[in-house]
Amino acid sequence: KGGTGRISQEMANSFLRYGGEIRLQTEVDQILIKDGKTEGVQTKDEEIFRTPLVISNINPNLLAKMLPLEFQKSFAKKLKRLEYSLSGFILYIATHLDLRKMGLPYFTYLRFLSDLEEEDRMFQRDEVPKNPTTMVSIPTLLDPSLAPPGQHLLKVLVTVPYHYQERWGGGDPVKYRHIKEEFSQKILKQLEGKLIPGLRDHLLFYEAATPLTLERYTGNELGAIYGLASIPQQVGNLRPPHQTSIPGLFQVGHYTRPSHGIVGASLSGLIATRIILQKR
Repeated sequence: KGGTGRISQEMANSFLRYGGEIRLQTEVDQILIKDGKTEGVQTKDEEIFRTPLVISNINPNLLAKMLPLEFQKSFAKKLKRLEYSLSGFILYIATHLDLRKMGLPYFTYLRFLSDLEEEDRMFQRDEVPKNPTTMVSIPTLLDPSLAPPGQHLLKVLVTVPYHYQERWGGGDPVKYRHIKEEFSQKILKQLEGKLIPGLRDHLLFYEAATPLTLERYTGNELGAIYGLASIPQQVGNLRPPHQTSIPGLFQVGHYTRPSHGIVGASLSGLIATRIILQKR
């Protein structure tokens, strides 16, 4: 109950119970290094936090830019071989259709192109299939308290390339909004035809997030929804380690070991914690 946001909320509550402090809307600008070791962080408001231990869960290229110049080159060199995952287009929907009575499951995977290799080639060409693979979840089927009585929420995820339509309009706000709305209508039409009849006539709200949205709000370069791509060269111990080359600076999250996803990212935190405790 409470959706996936409840997971992070409970983790935060546990952290606070054990004496931790959480600073929201506080952006780190620099990782402080002294005598080759981690000394702390400095925020964009020039507030300094002194500590011999820093754990980062952000994009590694962004982390590299926060290091002193003499450390950036060697740190960034190790990142050149890494390949990011594809990005995603997410459509958030509210409807007053009774989806429970329609007998819909909590999760539906709609695939129209059976040739996975061809789909991948299209992504590499920055194209999207006519009927793209769509993942639909209806959280209100599991937790009705997420919406008012008689209403339901849907989250629709479509894997898309970051550079679709020359990076979603090439920086032109008018083109961007047009492409975003056009793609939203494409997905709504597909949902109505294949899963939820009459959906477009019963919409209460919908909002979309493009790869540019994901990049802006999460800091994931190229809007990479899974961090590193799950390819044979980037599985398990072939992914970047938790301990960086700088003593006291650790990495966790879906750019590190063991894998991507909620479970993979959570395990990365557990593994990093064990490594740190063993060193103390």
